[in-house]
Order: sequence, then C-alpha cells, then structure tokens
Amino acid sequence: MNTNFDWPPPFTLRHSTRAKTVSLRISPQRGLQIVVPRGFNPNQAEQVLQRHKNWIEKNWRHIQSEATSEPEGPPQQLTLLAIQETWSIQYRLHPDNCTRLMIQDNKQLIVQSKATAARKLKIVLTQWLHEQARTHLFPWLNNLSAQHEFEYSQARIGSATTRWGSCSAKKKIALNYKLLFLPPALVEYVMLHELCHTTHLNHSRHFWGLLKIVNPNCHDLRRQLKHANSFIPQWLEN
Repeated sequence: MNTNFDWPPPFTLRHSTRAKTVSLRISPQRGLQIVVPRGFNPNQAEQVLQRHKNWIEKNWRHIQSEATSEPEGPPQQLTLLAIQETWSIQYRLHPDNCTRLMIQDNKQLIVQSKATAARKLKIVLTQWLHEQARTHLFPWLNNLSAQHEFEYSQARIGSATTRWGSCSAKKKIALNYKLLFLPPALVEYVMLHELCHTTHLNHSRHFWGLLKIVNPNCHDLRRQLKHANSFIPQWLEN
C-alpha cells in the first residue's frame, strides 16, 4: 500500500448478505474495501468514496505507517483502547506441541510454543481476550444498565464477524470481544444501542429517539462505528 495515491484510490467492492448499510475497510493486505448490502448500485461507489475522502486518506496513511513500523509475524503487544491498557507479549520456544500463556503482573504476557504454532498462538491470545472482555465489559454494561434504568436478562461475549453486539427478544445481550480494541466512546455506544433494544427490539424512530436521550452523540458515533474495523489488529482478522 502506498501513502501517495491518486484519487479515487483503487478499491474492492464486496457484497455482504448480512450488511444493512455501506461500510469501508482498509488493511495492508486487502487495500480499500467497500462492503455493501444486497441491491447496492456499483455506480454509486465513487460517491461513497467522496463522502469519506478525509477518513480514507487519514487511515490509508495510518495503516501504511503501521505496516512499515511493525514487523510481520506474531504481535508484540496488545493495545486495548476500551480499557486503556497496553500488554506486551514475549515469546519463548518450547519443544512440545502445547502452547502456554502466562500472565505477569506488569501487564506482560509470556507465550511458550513451538516456532511454527501460529494457529495455536492465535487461539490462546483470543481466549485471553475473551477473558478480558468478560472481566471488563460485563461490569461496564451493568453500570450503564443501572444508570439508565434498563433491564437485560443475560450477557455473553461473542465473536461474530459482522456484529459488535446484539440483543435477543429475551433481552439477552451479546458483546463482541473485539470491542476491547475500540475507543471507549464507541464501546459505550454499542452497549447503549443494545440496551435500548431491550425496550424497542427494532430500529424504529422510537428506538432512535430513546438512544438519542441516553447517548446524545449517537448519530455521529454510529457513523464512526462503520469504520471501527480499522482498530482491529490485522493478525486477528487473518
């Protein structure tokens, strides 16, 4: 990916059966992607790019900077913006097939594994991220629920590829563990969005009116959330 690019930049148009709105994604491996719902008119793609020109240019430079400054291979640290923590990762070779993760007091993770155990490495780090999500996101959700007088029946941590959160008719809320990588304002938007679904299980004007009351900046945050995949580390997306 090159930081100096002609406008409009090269892009891939990807149709998604689950997408309800248009969203943009940028990564060093896949470049710029426009993810669109069924029925989208491809002739409108350049209009989408123009509306988000500033975001595209900014994130193109950001992704390129990360790609050139961070070595390929396993991550050296995990920056969890949601809880304002950064964990360093140290790797140690181990002769057997087991991959072990040890947690140190100084926000350091030590991973023992074979040099070729990339898949197992991703599994143990993802498991640890799920634990962090349960530890930090559940109390956060509970506090917001109490603050705004919502009631939900159950909360769980999920790993859906296209959703940050969901709420069922039985008021069961699921939160994606990848929320840990997002800024706190976006995480809180997702939580309040799902809590509002405990009252209105739809996206009617009543739902948006309620969300506006508990989160006055919701419409701006909703736009920002469409591009939040840029916060997710690439090794986790592969």
